[in-house]
Amino acid sequence: MRHFVNLTTLLFCGTACAQFASGDFSGIPVMCQNGKEPTLSCSEPIQETCGCVCRDGATFNQTRPGSLVDVTLPPVSQQLPGKPCMAEVFVPWKDIDLPHTKDSYEPSNMYDEMVHVPEDSVFVVADSLGRCQHFEVFVDGEKVGVTNGDGPLDNWPCGDPETCIEKNGGSHGYFTLQKGSHAIGLRWIGITDACKHISTGRGSYQIYKKC
Repeated sequence: MRHFVNLTTLLFCGTACAQFASGDFSGIPVMCQNGKEPTLSCSEPIQETCGCVCRDGATFNQTRPGSLVDVTLPPVSQQLPGKPCMAEVFVPWKDIDLPHTKDSYEPSNMYDEMVHVPEDSVFVVADSLGRCQHFEVFVDGEKVGVTNGDGPLDNWPCGDPETCIEKNGGSHGYFTLQKGSHAIGLRWIGITDACKHISTGRGSYQIYKKC
């Protein structure tokens, strides 16, 4: 008889824990036969099964349930569709050089740098001096977007970064950047006939706090 009771408890707890693991309570608290909710214990690193325990000591394994909490982390960086409101500047405009094989349509060498931002920020990349550059933009080794602009890539002198963006259709892009230290990377792509003779491309970037 004792064996039969234990088996009944085990089977009931098995059903209860399976429901507990899946989060399917159907609006009614699920209990073990002895009146206590089952507990589910999963070890890290993640295992395929977890231990399910009732108060009377009945234990067995259950398939690890899906997480009931969204633990998806936001991307380190993503391209924004337009210019966000600008507040405090963390990194003022900085000019960068991108070595390029003269008379070639091949992309330039990659420009790499570590930056530190004290708060979630906006990372701005822009063409400057001569209107020639579209840039592939990388953050922590991941490509996050490509700059663009209304003006042609014709090597026309478009001025400093802000003038090039605002008045002369220079290629540019806005990207989110999370608080912390990040490796940024820029590469000149889309070389045109008017610009392929240039051995060193020129661009600029700035980092500022959103309003």
